[in-house]
Formats: sequence, C-alpha cells, structure tokens
Amino acid sequence: MAMLLAGPILTGCEGEDGGEAVTRDLRPATSTGTGAIQRQAPSPRLGLNLPPVYDWGLTPMFVDLMDQARRFGSPVAPWDETALLGEDGWPVGDFGIFLATRQEGTSHFPGTYTVRFRGRAEVTLVASRASLGIPNYDSVENITVIDVHVPEDGNQLALAFTETGAGIKDLRVIRPGYDAADPPRFTREFLDHIAPFPTVRLMDWLRTNNNPVARWNLRTTPETKHYASPKGVPWEHVIDLAIVAGKDLWINVPALADDDYVLQLATLLKRQLPATTRIYVEYSNEVWNAQFAQYEQNRSLAITEVRDDPLSPLDHDAVGDENVWGIRRIAQRGKQISELFRATFGEAAMMHRVRPVFATQVVNPYLTSIALEYIDEVFGPPGRYFYAVAGAPYFNLGSRQTEEGLDTDDVLAAMATSIETLPHVNRLEENIALARQYGLPFLAYEGGSDTFGPGSLAAKKAASLHPRMETLCRRYLDNWYDSGGGLFMWFHAGAGRWDTPYGTWELTTDLALDDAPKLRCLHAVLDQLPSR
Repeated sequence: MAMLLAGPILTGCEGEDGGEAVTRDLRPATSTGTGAIQRQAPSPRLGLNLPPVYDWGLTPMFVDLMDQARRFGSPVAPWDETALLGEDGWPVGDFGIFLATRQEGTSHFPGTYTVRFRGRAEVTLVASRASLGIPNYDSVENITVIDVHVPEDGNQLALAFTETGAGIKDLRVIRPGYDAADPPRFTREFLDHIAPFPTVRLMDWLRTNNNPVARWNLRTTPETKHYASPKGVPWEHVIDLAIVAGKDLWINVPALADDDYVLQLATLLKRQLPATTRIYVEYSNEVWNAQFAQYEQNRSLAITEVRDDPLSPLDHDAVGDENVWGIRRIAQRGKQISELFRATFGEAAMMHRVRPVFATQVVNPYLTSIALEYIDEVFGPPGRYFYAVAGAPYFNLGSRQTEEGLDTDDVLAAMATSIETLPHVNRLEENIALARQYGLPFLAYEGGSDTFGPGSLAAKKAASLHPRMETLCRRYLDNWYDSGGGLFMWFHAGAGRWDTPYGTWELTTDLALDDAPKLRCLHAVLDQLPSR
C-alpha cells in the first residue's frame, strides 16, 4: 500500500465545519441578520437527520396524511395495499386507505381532519376510533368534503371509499388547523422543530437504504400518491423544504442511480434551489455495511467492472482483492458523482456550494485509507472531488447494550463510559488525521445516542428522558469538537415511541415536549458554537 501524502499546510484557524481550516477554504461568512436584536446566526456545525416517512411515525411532517399513507388497499382491509389502480395512480373503483397508526397519546393527532376529493363516494371509518361529519358535495366543482373527528384517545385512522363509480381522484386528508383547499406541505410543528438547525440530511426521507431506483424516470415524483415507499420522498419536496425552511441539504444519491439520473438531479437542484443553499452530496449510505443491499450491489459492480475490463483502474496495481475493489469503487463512484455535479454547477460551486462527501466506517480507518489512496494515485488529489470525509461516531451502552435488568442509573453510567472512550473506540484522532493528510475536514453524517436492541427497554427510555442525558449529550459533542470534528448531523430529528427494541434515536417523544434533554443539549450547543 502506498504511503499517504501530506495535504495542504493548515492555517490553525477554526473552519466553518470544524477542525482546522485548510488553505483552499474560501467560504463566505454567515450573515447575522438584521433587526433590533443582533443575534449570531445558528452555527452551521450542527445539523439533523430527518426521520423516515411512515404512517406510524410520531413526527407530523406533512399536512396531508396522504403523504405518509400506505398504498391504496381494499375497502374492508385498507392496509392490504391491493387496490386496482389506473394509469394515473388513482384507484379504479372502490378502495381503502390506511393513513396513520400507533398515534395514541400524541399531542398532534386528536382534532378535526378534512377529507377532500374530486367525485362522490360513501366514506366510512375502518378500525378507527373517530367519527364522521355530514358530507358536503359541490356539484359545480365536483368536490366532496367530509370532516373526521379524532378524539383524545384516538390511535389510528383508516378510511373506506365505496360507491365511487368510475373512481375518485385528488384525495386529501388534511390535519386540523389547515385550509383543505390550499394547504401548505409541511406542518408548523415540524418546521418549528427543525428551525434552529441549518442543515438537514435526507437519508431516511429518500429511503436511501435498499433503494431500487436506477433511472430518473422511475423515481418518485410529486404525482406519486404515497411517499412511504422504497423509493422515498420526491426530490421536489426536498427542494420545497429547503426553500420553505431555509435549509442546507445533505443528500444521498441512490446506489444504483446511473449517470443520467445524477445529471438530472443536479440540474433540478441547480434550477430550483436558492443560490445560497449548500448541498452536501453523499453516494448512497454506508455502502461498506453488509446489512444493506447497496453493499452487495456496489461489490458486484466492482467485480464486474474488473472482470469485463482488465485495465480497470480498480485493479490498477493488480491487487486482485475483490473486497479492495469494492471499497475503491465506493470512492470512485463518489468521485464520478462529484464530476457530474461539477459539469452542472460549474467549477466555482465545487467545495463551496456543492460539497461531495466520502462517508466511511468510523471504527475502521483502514477503509478510508484504501479509498483515499486509490483516488490520489489514480485520479489526483481527493480534495478536487471530495469536500470532506465523514463517519458515524455514536455513543451507546457498550457491552451492556442488550442486557436485561438494568435500571436508569445503569444505562446512564454505561453511556457515560461510552462517551469517555469514544475518541478511542471511534478512532477519532486517527480518522481526523487521515482526512487532514488530504486537506479534508472530518464530519459526522450521523451520530447521537444509540440504545438500539432488546433489553432493559424501560430503563433506556427513562435514561433518554433523564436530565443527566443532557449532560451526557453535551460531553459527547464537546468530545467531538475538541477532537477536531466538524459538521455533526445528529440522528435523528423528531419524536418517537421509546418502548420498543428499535432505539430512542429521536430528540423527544412528542414535538410538544420541546424541553426534552437531548433537545436542550442541541439547542445549547448551537448557541455556544461559533457561527463559522
């Protein structure tokens, strides 16, 4: 393996994304705004991953429940997703729709929803604790409107549409408090929740893991009726969020996306996003992680490339190792995506407005060294193609992660130990030094408190809500920044139900609980970080 080459001389000043700024960093200062109270703009060094879109999610992101609903089903079992659809995606004849479930006890779910659609139908509730108002049909506009009243103890909402004739279209189910004729896309609660954080990562929104889309014409579009699908939320809605909420975006390009897909995406982003929006561009998500389909997809593509072309750069040194080819291809595809964005946005935008990121396994810097050496030896300095290297330095319970019988103090103590050993376990110093050798900062594409897995679920939940969690969170982020880490994308925003083995990832259990420990921590860290 070739020796790593030293990068540019470091200036010693703190860069916008943390660590020491490299000589190529010519990014503009962040505006502090205007008005009687001059407050420093939120630091761009802390952002959020957005939660996935599901009917059981506890984060009310979209005003129209159709955006989170399952695919159309039968009237008797709306959750079976078996409705016959026409070419326009709307059901042909009678159908059911499963809109929300497991919402008991949440502040946002009770209230009066408005069901609005084009056409006429008999609308009934299915397995839902709610009541229907009297339908109002406008024969001139051919529009039917019905109120649905969800009580305080409501937990799910499913509807059946019968006697539809040729079928109904343009169905909306609008949350309480919004104009059903002209609703906004995003709820006030969601926008308020993410408001302090300048950057959002869209990995889960885009359903990056195991995403099947290879061609642009097969992607989700705004005309798609449901977004809780393997294809994810439309790019147009991602752009809408950036504009409405004023966010920089961290996007994930599907693992199978061809060059035309990438060019079409880059063109759409350039055309519709404000010129001030920064775009972090990542190839898929954790392509090194064998639990996801993209791992084997990338590995197979690497093997095929070398076998089809004996002169493939993936085996330029005749290493003959399929695993090395796979790691090299992750970097190579990221480099190709970077070049496609460069062709669209222009040279001046690269590493400033457009910020391609090479994401790696934080506990295994060897993978990073393989990838960056490869780019450097075959294509030139990695800094031409990548803005930064990134990893996911979570803290957890260590060896007690799935242990039964723990109490709240046990969980907090285990997590405190994890934080103290974080720089060593996650090899932060080695990762950051390796990135800097190539003149790149080291970012966190994900990170936060990891309680995933069975065992002591009540204690894990109690610990996540305990005031000491705020202190642990602060110490954790202090360790990250003190080590030289840059932009940190917390995983993840929103509210969750923390009584399952699937972790307490979210910032709170209800968006109305805006003083939860992790939220307090992140707000405090935002206020203390420099804006550059």
